[in-house]
Amino acid sequence: MKITLGRVLSLLIAIGYMVALIAKEGREIMVLCLVPLFPVALIWFPDEFGGYFLKTGDYNTINEPTPGIFVSIMGWFFLFGMPFFFYFCFLHK
Repeated sequence: MKITLGRVLSLLIAIGYMVALIAKEGREIMVLCLVPLFPVALIWFPDEFGGYFLKTGDYNTINEPTPGIFVSIMGWFFLFGMPFFFYFCFLHK
């Protein structure tokens, strides 16, 4: 597995979210620390997730894997874009 700048940045952002959540809410909410792991997995393994929903058969219309770049972009959106969107739309006053 090749360590890239994107992988390191995604891991640092996820760890930052986890530390901030524990510092703000305490240890009783540590289950929510697992939430950033899904976007990190999308960023780290985009090709594997691109072919994950690939189905074969007569009635299934998905017959090509999703390109890894699109899976990675969705991972970055879930990790970085969505928290800012929710903050500025719902929490920022």
